[in-house]
Amino acid sequence: MEKIITDREGYDWIVREGRVYNNSNQDALAANINHEIKILNIIRSFCGAKYFIDIGAHTGYYSVRLIETMPNIIAIEMIPANYEALFKNIYLNKHRNESCVISLINVGLWKERITGTAFDRGMESCLKEAFETKAEPGQYFNKHEIQLVPLNEVLNNVPIKDAIVKIDTDGADLQIMQGASNLLNIENSVWVIEHHARMFQGNRKQDIIDLLMNYGFDKSYDVNEYEIIVSKGFFTSQLEKIITKKEGT
Repeated sequence: MEKIITDREGYDWIVREGRVYNNSNQDALAANINHEIKILNIIRSFCGAKYFIDIGAHTGYYSVRLIETMPNIIAIEMIPANYEALFKNIYLNKHRNESCVISLINVGLWKERITGTAFDRGMESCLKEAFETKAEPGQYFNKHEIQLVPLNEVLNNVPIKDAIVKIDTDGADLQIMQGASNLLNIENSVWVIEHHARMFQGNRKQDIIDLLMNYGFDKSYDVNEYEIIVSKGFFTSQLEKIITKKEGT
């Protein structure tokens, strides 16, 4: 069973029964604008982006709410059940901006081609390879053996420029970025990264920042203990203004 609910901004969302993990309906989390409102507002404050790349799109929390302002959206989601709801949510809301070009891709990402194990936990879905651990039955909806591919292959023929990239892949972020040199090389971009560093030994956040700095990124901002924003090109001056405003409040 599924129903459609409308959030306070008027966006429509599919919510399915049974998609409960950690005592929360995972579809309803995407429909709740307050869930990640701080990051959403920061992304909305950037100007001049021609692409929004949503890596780990889940059911479309960000992609749906950016339809009205982004010329191009590429939403990537590896879990079939999440992708199904993402497709429906985009369909329900596409009328808000028919000129927005939206590409939805159901694929798992990694730094190289390998076969991986994906655990469907709604918004907290993850790869076994990212954590080098094994989830027990009851800790996920389904388990999928999937082909993982580098982002370079997925976006090989897409002329991306002036991009905002959001990545939330529950621990696979660094490995995915290591296979995304083409996207990291574009002149103007800003990456919004949920790095899950607290779940790993060593300084994973710094490893991510170091990787980005090697590609010419020159400004980073800690939104909180597990999310960072890193920019280059014309996005850097905008990020500096955002930081100044946040620190001044």
